Amino acid sequence: MRNILVTVLLLIVTVSLCYAVFYSDDGLHAILERSEPKITERMMKLSP
Repeated sequence: MRNILVTVLLLIVTVSLCYAVFYSDDGLHAILERSEPKITERMMKLSP
C-alpha cells in the first residue's frame, strides 16, 4: 500500500514539473524560446 502512495506522489510531482517547464507562460521553455534569438546572435559573433 505504501509503495502505491509513493508512486502516485512521484507521478504527481513529475507531471507538475513537466507542466511548469513546458506549458506555463513563465516556464523554462518559454524563457528559452524568448531568449533564443539573442543566444543565436551571440554565437554568430563568436564564430568567425
